[in-house]
This record gives sequence, C-alpha cells and structure tokens, in this order.
Amino acid sequence: MIPGFDLLILFLLVLVRISAFLAAAPFFSLENFPNKAKVGLAMGIAVVLVPLVPAPEVEFLSTLHLAMAMAKEVMVGLAMGFICTLIFSALSVGGQLIDIKIGFFASQMFDPMTGAQVTIISRFFFLLGLAFLLATNTHHNIISILAKSFEAVPVTQAAPARELGLLFIRAFADMMVLALKIAAPIMAVTLAIDVSLGLVGRTAPQMNIFMLGFPLKIVVGIFTLSILVPVMGSIFSSIFDLMEQDLLLLLKGLT
Repeated sequence: MIPGFDLLILFLLVLVRISAFLAAAPFFSLENFPNKAKVGLAMGIAVVLVPLVPAPEVEFLSTLHLAMAMAKEVMVGLAMGFICTLIFSALSVGGQLIDIKIGFFASQMFDPMTGAQVTIISRFFFLLGLAFLLATNTHHNIISILAKSFEAVPVTQAAPARELGLLFIRAFADMMVLALKIAAPIMAVTLAIDVSLGLVGRTAPQMNIFMLGFPLKIVVGIFTLSILVPVMGSIFSSIFDLMEQDLLLLLKGLT
C-alpha cells in the first residue's frame, strides 16, 4: 500500500474512535448539541492527533479486515464514553432520589437535552454538573485522556480483558454511592419529618398528617437544598476525579 493510503486508513481509525467517544460521552452526546459541531469537533481532533498516533502494525488485506479494525475502535470509544456517562449519571440519579423524597417525582417533564423524561431536581443537578464541568475545564481533561488513549491502546490493538466486566460493575456501584451521598442530607431531613409527623399523628389523630406532610417536605427540602448547593463543588470534583480514574483503568484493561 502507498503511504498516502496508509495515512488515510490511520485517519479513519482515529476518527472512528473519537466519533464513538463523542457519541457516548456526557455533554458531547446531548441531543441539542449540533451534529455539524460534533462532526467538526471529531474531525478537528482527529486531524491534530493523526501525526502523533503510530501507524497500525497490521496490513488490511480486505475490506473485512478494515471493518473489524474499525469495530474495535468503535468499541474502545463507546466504552470510554459509557464510563464517563455512567459516573456523570450520579447527578441525575441523586436528583431523582431527592425528588422522590420531597414529592417532586410525579412532576416529570421532557428534557430536550437528553431526549428523556426527567424530574425537576434531577434536571437541575444535571445542568449544574454540566456548568461545573465546563467551568473547571474538565472537558479538556477528558479530551486529553482520549488523546492519550492512542498511546495506551494503539489502533487495532484493543484486547478486552475479563476484568472489564468488573470495572463496569464497580463503576455502576460507585455511581449509586455518589447518588446516595448527594441525596443523603435531604433523605435524612425528610426521614426526620416523617418520624415527627408520625408522632404528631399518634398524639393528634384528628389532624390530616398526609396532607400536611406534602407541603412541609417540599419547603424543608428546598430550604435544605439551597443550603447544600454552595458546597456541591466538592461532590462534583470527586465525581470528575472518579471519572478520570475509571477512564485510565479502562484503558489499562483494554491493552
């Protein structure tokens, strides 16, 4: 094969991994993120990285070999994007737990950014997390890890290990733990309200405790949330740090 054709093949393999990652990663995979911008971003990153990526050591004797190599790159990109999205989902899950406890879970709405039904606090945490991600340049760190992935896992050299399944399970468990940490203060406050209302209901049976509990949980929950929001930065930082750590562990598992 002529060198120019080798360069084209390398560009396609790099572009496929980057495109698959952007299709699954948080922020970049949003529904209202313009498709032209996604394509332009993937092409731009690929053009910058191609001179730095070593050429594949295998020869592509047929279209089938090339298709199999591209499928490997899609797998690597999607796995990296899925890990990021899974950890970032802790914000949405934590918000849903809060909505359940304070009575907002029934007020779901369609989110054009994700294309799904979401609750109020869940969407608030998701947008707050996106703002914090952009403000702290975490998206630059994610793209930097994507660039380093071509050193850790050269093109066509991905070989998934058995430990990858355990990594995804642990990432899911970490996501649930982070979601519980986010919702824990509100859950504790609402539990105290439930216990208090239960005691009041025993001492004053004529009171409608069920109707009193709804507005009380909403007011106390929103008040507690307003106190917690200024200190949410530390939780967001731990989420983004865990995201980067899991990405590095994923790359080790793909070598």
